[in-house]
Amino acid sequence: MNIKKILNCGAVVKCARGVCLSGAFLSSTAAYAAGTVADTTVTNTFTLDYSIGSTAQTTINGAAVTFKVDRVIDLTISSLGEKDVPPSATGQKIVFLLTNTGNFPQGYSLVAANLTSGDQFDVAVTGIKYYSQTVGQGYDQNAVAADYSGEIGNINPDEAVWVIVHGTIPNAASVSDSDKATISLLATTLESATSTLGSPAAVVVASTSNDMNVTDNVFADGDGDGAGTADAVTDGKYYHIESYNITSPNITTTKVVSVFKQDGSSGCETIPGTAVSSGFAIPGACIEYVITVVNGGSIDADSIVIVDQLRTELIFMAASTSNFTNVTLVKPDQDTACTGSNCEVKITGATLASGGADGKLIIRAKIKN
Repeated sequence: MNIKKILNCGAVVKCARGVCLSGAFLSSTAAYAAGTVADTTVTNTFTLDYSIGSTAQTTINGAAVTFKVDRVIDLTISSLGEKDVPPSATGQKIVFLLTNTGNFPQGYSLVAANLTSGDQFDVAVTGIKYYSQTVGQGYDQNAVAADYSGEIGNINPDEAVWVIVHGTIPNAASVSDSDKATISLLATTLESATSTLGSPAAVVVASTSNDMNVTDNVFADGDGDGAGTADAVTDGKYYHIESYNITSPNITTTKVVSVFKQDGSSGCETIPGTAVSSGFAIPGACIEYVITVVNGGSIDADSIVIVDQLRTELIFMAASTSNFTNVTLVKPDQDTACTGSNCEVKITGATLASGGADGKLIIRAKIKN
């Protein structure tokens, strides 16, 4: 079906051999980027003047003809891009932009869903919010967004809607660094809440005839993100996909113990100091615990807390850390004889860089005589 062609309003006068024709096109609505607004009535009239010899004859007023401007159903969806997220995060946003590129106010229904294949995990969609704006304005994260509850009621031509999908990410036991969840947003064109061309909130249906006196529905939308049952060319729908990407620390830990010096009478309290190899773990010996934390992921691990409670057979001597940042180390006083909870060594607030960085907590103690 072809969209009816509209000429700009104006007047035309043409004369030949004493006969003059003039015509006028009358229209009462403004033009948008998508074209003249739908349901506009365009009326065209003309007059004919002529003479017989030198005697002017009565002007003939031609009959007026009218037609209706058809409604173009067209929409697009884009997005601000994929979202990097950590495991267990809530309220994670992917932001889409839905634009009415047709020539009449429309409503829309929205469905956000996980793709069923091609990714590694699913996101729990916890809500959709939206706010409208003029095309060309950027996303404002501080804008007041309404909760989506079944339809977006009235979006004018040249108007866009920022659609914010909120999701909850599975915990670390279910996902790994670089895993991806792909989510789609499908918009279907509805009659607007104030529609004069159909029942408010009803799905718009393509016209099956081409009547010059009726505002026909002409579907002009594209296929969105590829072919599929969710969307097709000229179906009044648009489909766009985006992804959540897991960026997670990949933490591994080890703890080893060794005899730093068999004779622990001196040097046990100095880290690093000089170890004496081949010693035995006899009473009075200085032993060393080394806890190593490796972050093999793609994002820093922060707020790290490590707690090590020394046994009652030991005397605390020293503790230190390496390769952590923002770390706070809490430890007993040197030469504290451990009796239970008084020999807790603890680091808090530590950050360990991504890419294989290894942080260490070193603890020295003597075996009680």
